[in-house]
Amino acid sequence: MNDLDSMHFYSVKEWEENWDELFSRVENGETLGIINENGHKAVMIPDDVIDVDMIQMYTELNNEAP
Repeated sequence: MNDLDSMHFYSVKEWEENWDELFSRVENGETLGIINENGHKAVMIPDDVIDVDMIQMYTELNNEAP
């Protein structure tokens, strides 16, 4: 089991309806997921979890970007 398997994912609608609560949970250290109607997922991560190498990986070294 990886971290995504144990993470709770909320629908886009749930995020829209509960933005303040869910965003506050992320700000307080929780990692939460978002899933759209097509099954595509995104993750909200507290800023203290992200490090410089992770930011570089997704901004400068993203070879999967169109």
